[in-house]
Amino acid sequence: MEKQNIKFKVGIIKGKIVFSEPEESENLPAVVPDPNIIFRVNGNEVTEKIFLNYEDIVELEPGEEIISSANFSISLSRDKLCAYLKVEPTLKKTFALYDQEPGDVLFILSREETVKEKEITREQVLQELKKQKISFGILEYNIDAALDTFPEEPVEIARGKPSKPGTDASVQIFFKQEFQTAPSINREGKVDYREILKIPYVEPGTTLAVKTPAVQGEPGITVTGEEVPVKTPRDIFMKADKTARLNTSGTEVKVKAVASGYPIVENKGNTYLFKVSNAYNHRGNVDLSTGNLRFQGDINIEGSVCEGMTVLAGGSIQINGDVNSAAVQSGEHLSVHKNVINSILRAGGIETLLLQMLPVIDSLKENICTLISTLEALKKHPKFKDKDLRGTVLLKLIRTLTKTKYPEIIEEVRAFKRLTSELSEHSLSFNLPPELLDSISRLGSDMSVLFDSNSEDFKDCEIMLTLLTYIKDDIKKIPVSESNITLDYSLNSRLETSGNVHITGQGSYQSKITAGGEIQVSGIVRGGSLQAGKDVHIKQIGSTAGIISHVKIPAKSKIHLKEVYENTCLTIGKLNYRFTMYQTNIEAYQKKGDIFLR
Repeated sequence: MEKQNIKFKVGIIKGKIVFSEPEESENLPAVVPDPNIIFRVNGNEVTEKIFLNYEDIVELEPGEEIISSANFSISLSRDKLCAYLKVEPTLKKTFALYDQEPGDVLFILSREETVKEKEITREQVLQELKKQKISFGILEYNIDAALDTFPEEPVEIARGKPSKPGTDASVQIFFKQEFQTAPSINREGKVDYREILKIPYVEPGTTLAVKTPAVQGEPGITVTGEEVPVKTPRDIFMKADKTARLNTSGTEVKVKAVASGYPIVENKGNTYLFKVSNAYNHRGNVDLSTGNLRFQGDINIEGSVCEGMTVLAGGSIQINGDVNSAAVQSGEHLSVHKNVINSILRAGGIETLLLQMLPVIDSLKENICTLISTLEALKKHPKFKDKDLRGTVLLKLIRTLTKTKYPEIIEEVRAFKRLTSELSEHSLSFNLPPELLDSISRLGSDMSVLFDSNSEDFKDCEIMLTLLTYIKDDIKKIPVSESNITLDYSLNSRLETSGNVHITGQGSYQSKITAGGEIQVSGIVRGGSLQAGKDVHIKQIGSTAGIISHVKIPAKSKIHLKEVYENTCLTIGKLNYRFTMYQTNIEAYQKKGDIFLR
């Protein structure tokens, strides 16, 4: 078969030119080159259309162009705790051939491709690390991965050890110096918006605070082998005055109270000073915004005690302002620097109530004895001789006598019940003897039948008399400490104390003052009553209008009056005296069953 008579077809498969089986034909296949592909026929490069013979040797060589050469760089983080590798491979632009089935005419067609070629080796990278003195925490696996995959972002190839920060010392304080709570519910089930302040009070041995010591940190290492310093943790210094103490157990430090009272912590920088004060200092006024104050120690108030508020202290109370329509009670001394208006002041705690009960008990005993004598006389009277004066008949007779002939008994019973009611409110706080409380309770029940016309359960008067004697004896067994009241001025108020009362300013107007000790008024007394267990000293009492003022003392005490107006009444022991004219420089006392003035 001659050369020109062979017919075949030409195509491209897998990047190579292929010929089909030869056939007899007068036409030869044609090939049209692609400018991006080197096309050789019998060793000669062909750039234009050519007809092929079956015996021709053809070659295809895709063209290529280097876009960029391989490169890499190693960088450090600012803190030198990380090293990063950025790999840039060799980039080549190549042309790939499209496969084509054999045909009479072959158009060589190509597509452009970009090829990445690995040329950087691990050894080159390690050499560069050594050059940059990077020796700690090398991650060889990451190096290999970066060289194989050429990621766009830098790859971490060395990791240092960061420093481990320490822990600052801390202090846990187990009290709040004062805090408000939700309003409480009173006995009537109503919300009491005055009971919102809780003042902490601690006993000796109470843990006030615990210090957790500082923990030192650990230094780190950079990838270049340098030490990463660690910050020294902040320490705390605990101090205690003589009212508290520090207890150290291992690394833990505890602060415990030595005294009882109000816990205080003073913080200056990293120093904490702990102490326990017997006094609670209240800034400003006591009003609805603060709530009532109740504290077992002393209370110092910078402002005033406002309307409707209560201040109760187991120790002393000092008020720099006024007391207006309020109640203030202290277990010890009570001082008001300004005025007391329409208020109740009580110093000495429950002792004041007990001292007030004694004269009421004495008067009740005397009047009940008189009532018993009257009943005995009635039993012998011809009108009652044949009647059975017992049970309901006797009870009706007693009620009639107390209403008509002895009304003072009713008033004394009411006074006794008022005092015992106040006493019961504070009995738990002051640990009163249970036998005293029992006698008071029994006597209260017996006395109630004098008022309740429906009650028929009446014990005889002798039992009431016996109970009064028991109560008086029990009260006298309770130790009494004198607590004083000092104030500037009193108006329409009630002052009660187991010790002395000293009014230093303008005086007392229409107030009721009861003192277990002396009463001293540097100013004026207008109206009201003063009852003292010892002497009374008053600059001026009464007025030109003849207002009634009453002073009462025991038989062995004296009353000293620089000026006294008419209608001023004195009671010394059981004796009474009323001034009918203005007099000066009076000393009143009891002698030989009469009141003497000099």
